[in-house]
Amino acid sequence: MKSLYPNRDFREGWRVAAEFSCEARNLNLLIDAEFPYNQPRVALDDKAAFLTWPHVEEDGVLCLGADRKHRDCVGQTQRALSAAHKLVSKSIAGETRADFQDEFLSYWGRHPGTKGVRFISLVTPEGPSRKIAVWRGVQAFIFAENEGDLRKWLLNRFTSWKTPPSIEGAALLWLPEPLFPEEYPKTAAQIWNLAKAPKGEGRGILRDLTGKSQNEVPILIGAQTKHGPCLAGVTVSSPRKTLPGKRGSTIENGFRKGHVPASIIAERYWSASSPIVRSEVSRADASWVHGRGRDVNQERLSGSTVILIGCGSLGAPVAIQLAMAGVGNLITIDPEKLTYANVGRHPLGASHVDQYKSEALAAELKQNYPHHQFAFRNEKWQDVSMREPKLFGGASLIVCATGDWDTEDALNTWHLGCGRTPQIVYGWTEEHASAGHAVLISSGDDSSCLACGLDDEGFPILRLTSWPSDMLQQEPGCGALYQPYGPVELAHTTSLVSELALDALLATESHSAHRIWASRSSFLESAGGKWTPDWLALCSERKQGGFFFQRAWARNPQCASCGPSPTHLCSATL
Repeated sequence: MKSLYPNRDFREGWRVAAEFSCEARNLNLLIDAEFPYNQPRVALDDKAAFLTWPHVEEDGVLCLGADRKHRDCVGQTQRALSAAHKLVSKSIAGETRADFQDEFLSYWGRHPGTKGVRFISLVTPEGPSRKIAVWRGVQAFIFAENEGDLRKWLLNRFTSWKTPPSIEGAALLWLPEPLFPEEYPKTAAQIWNLAKAPKGEGRGILRDLTGKSQNEVPILIGAQTKHGPCLAGVTVSSPRKTLPGKRGSTIENGFRKGHVPASIIAERYWSASSPIVRSEVSRADASWVHGRGRDVNQERLSGSTVILIGCGSLGAPVAIQLAMAGVGNLITIDPEKLTYANVGRHPLGASHVDQYKSEALAAELKQNYPHHQFAFRNEKWQDVSMREPKLFGGASLIVCATGDWDTEDALNTWHLGCGRTPQIVYGWTEEHASAGHAVLISSGDDSSCLACGLDDEGFPILRLTSWPSDMLQQEPGCGALYQPYGPVELAHTTSLVSELALDALLATESHSAHRIWASRSSFLESAGGKWTPDWLALCSERKQGGFFFQRAWARNPQCASCGPSPTHLCSATL
């Protein structure tokens, strides 16, 4: 086995004679030590040259569908041989040839000549052919639509850079259809031939790139498959000193050095047999990172601006989830620094102790999601609002995760003075994170406000849990109070707030709403709490807990903030 399949761990094998429509062939049935949990493999005994047929690997082993019926060893083997026979029959008839195009990336990357530096693409994978920008690193070439986008991405991703990156021109050649293996280019002249399709616009781009230079040229090649767009990479080597068929002459033949017309350089460059190096391309554009190019919500989310007030144990993970979901512009606001007491339930960790939470969080997000924008303010939101009044008004959504009534009351007053625009999501927990709340205050003059569901001291009128005493714990210092809970208990509330924020951004939740997380009753009781009568009246049949619940956040006609006689409604800016 090792001599036939040196890169495999097959333990046993059998040669099976198989009859096809026009010929007889042998199939090798192969199993490894993990059989039947690893399904049997089938290989062509007289394997054709690699990339002659799709779904045939370099050593002749066939790529067949998964079979998870591990307990049926005989049936599993029969199905593998049957699938192999069907695949080979279709390949002989030429019925699988289109798979080379439909699964282009699998075959381009496996071609023996694909050994170049890795390409990373930020470009939008669609036509037409066009000039793009590239940064050439030692380990990777990174491409973007233009110099500005590429520079911004690089400085976000590599924050320690002291000097601006050097950006050069590159090309995207968009083809009418993906290439078959025999069409994969090998020389500069073959790239030039590809550039003629569909209307020759690619040739003008290549002329511009090489008209005044004889350096190597990195190029992205793209096309649409039935499974979505695909990208491949090539680097065209600098042309040889000697022109094809003209021994002793150079690319500057007939001209003084440095005085060759750009059109002549381009013509000689692209008519040369200069070899190319093929590269695999990793997509890193926002559409691919957030949804593999299939999420219909990404265009809206990437164009959204969210201001997050409060970067503590709830606000920080909410910010991370919104960034992961694809929110394109996130501004974090918090005046406090991270302490060791925060580390156990804060995603930043000990390496950021004594740093401002908002600044450190924005820096982490900027590196992790360099295709989007992150900013911070290390101060109270009121100070930011007074200095930058247009910042809040231009947001798509505000998320307040401070859990502090003084902050929330001031924000609610500002919101009413602005006509409840933009919409705001508030989030908080009850003791031990045994219950979580997320409230959306939607835009519009007829909506409720945050205070509609709270009493005069900022406590929710609907509480889920009650406790024998005040559950706030105090450190050995004046006013150093905290809630005893960890990140696992808090995770449900984090998701609750993040989901409501996304629903508000995507307009799937357009009315003021109150979403609730109720923990398992066993967890609540072990912490010393119990359900309140008000909550049991709403959900008595589900008193075991462990579920989400939604209700309207209704307007309260007697609300002191937005009722008929508000007591402390102030101006739009504080």
